[in-house]
Amino acid sequence: MRRALISLTLAVGVFFFFAAFVAPLAAAIYSAIFETPDLNDLGLGQRRIGLLLTGIGIAAGGSLIALILGSGFAAGINSGRVMSGVCVIVAMLTLLTPPAMLAYAWSLPLLPNGLFVANTHGPIVEWLMTRGRAVALTGVRLSPIAAGMLVIAWRGAGRQAMALALQDARPAKAMTRAVPGVMAPWLLATWVICFGVGLSEYAICHVCLIQTWSTELLAVAQSAGPTVALSWPLIAIALIAILVILPMRRRWREAIDRIRDSEEVAGDARWGRGFARFAAIVACAACLSSGVILCFWMRDFDSVQISFIAYAGAWPRALAMGATAALFSATLALVAECARKSGTRAIRGVATTIALLALIGAIAPAAVIAEAYLVLRNGLVWIEAGLPIRPSRVFDWWLILSIATTTRFAIVPIVATRIAARLMPGSVEAMSRLEAMTPLTRFARIGLPLVLPATLAGAVAVFALSIGEVAVTSVLAPPGAPIVGQTLLAQIHFGRNDDVVAFCVVLLVFCVVCAISAILASRLRITAR
Repeated sequence: MRRALISLTLAVGVFFFFAAFVAPLAAAIYSAIFETPDLNDLGLGQRRIGLLLTGIGIAAGGSLIALILGSGFAAGINSGRVMSGVCVIVAMLTLLTPPAMLAYAWSLPLLPNGLFVANTHGPIVEWLMTRGRAVALTGVRLSPIAAGMLVIAWRGAGRQAMALALQDARPAKAMTRAVPGVMAPWLLATWVICFGVGLSEYAICHVCLIQTWSTELLAVAQSAGPTVALSWPLIAIALIAILVILPMRRRWREAIDRIRDSEEVAGDARWGRGFARFAAIVACAACLSSGVILCFWMRDFDSVQISFIAYAGAWPRALAMGATAALFSATLALVAECARKSGTRAIRGVATTIALLALIGAIAPAAVIAEAYLVLRNGLVWIEAGLPIRPSRVFDWWLILSIATTTRFAIVPIVATRIAARLMPGSVEAMSRLEAMTPLTRFARIGLPLVLPATLAGAVAVFALSIGEVAVTSVLAPPGAPIVGQTLLAQIHFGRNDDVVAFCVVLLVFCVVCAISAILASRLRITAR
């Protein structure tokens, strides 16, 4: 029964792979080649250089802040069970919170009367209220990504170096001697990944009224312009970022293997525990500030009920979209892991291809993904001219939004599943190979129960991320379609009344439930049979 279910999952996963990755990639390439305007229109003029540099500056500064906050989370996760649990919950909540809501929350105390009040205080205050706020919020948004990578780096490399240095030096001296040299490559790789993700951020810059290349591309996509061709600077930077981090793959695997094979270092959490907790508290306070502001700013609790009634139509379609995207992403993650466990090199290459395309989908500008699906829709309209059915009708439904958000967020369950499989005890893997089972049967009986909790946790994360997504849905959603992310963004533009704050608080509670559900799902124990 389980093997039949795995076979069905593989078949469906292959379809999802082509629908979420291969078809959009082919459509984007087609758009770049055949729908490109005059090459002179693709040049970097003074305005475009300014937009590009603004986006690079926000992404670079935000990535640096993400490193600092992520280090605080990593320190808290390694400083004790209670602090570790708190840091994991806060980091997961920060990851799932819609970025537009983060920016809106900070605008309530900083700009109580609107943006133009800040202009009367001079250019420095204006910069802090706009670009400075965008940099800080980008760092908060990216800090969970940095935290996850730094936890692996510390437990797989930094902890051993610190333990050796403590044998003949005090903690402070050991930290300054041994750890920087060991952790430098990990810090660089973490910064590059955060920079690549932050460069394509749209919602924060949009709410902070900052024009970057990403916001410009989305405006072009909404006006049926040559989005893919105009995105070449961001695509080039994203490809460079991928080429920089690819050589670190072997180090990541070795670090995870050391975490799996080595025992806890005695006394690891004793030295510097006070500083670690202080850094963790600072990181948690920075990431929870938006939620605290929203709760403090909600003056009338009756507005929660009003917001439920006013925005009730936005939830059903969004929940269906998020659940479908979670199902698609989890299926792709299981297909990639099953292919990786197969005996042939060609099939293992499929798993690598899925992971690489998922990484490209996570780093690529949202406008490019939206444009690719628009090209697919136009192609279907042309093909279906002689058909009795209309496949393009799917683009006027929530299903196409589910596939598009799968393209953006499928990397989450794929990475979670791969790490869980890598942490599988070596004895279990060795014992499974002694039995006369095919790779598919071995994965169904032994591998699947061990990686399924991580896959479920990643699927819950995709569910929440899809509901708060605003960039792709702003292009692909039908006009007037009630979706939570688009409703939130529209209400933010209308003003700062109690209904909008209450809607944000309701969405925040929803994100808290999803964060706790993801953590509980990751701790499930499924018996292998």
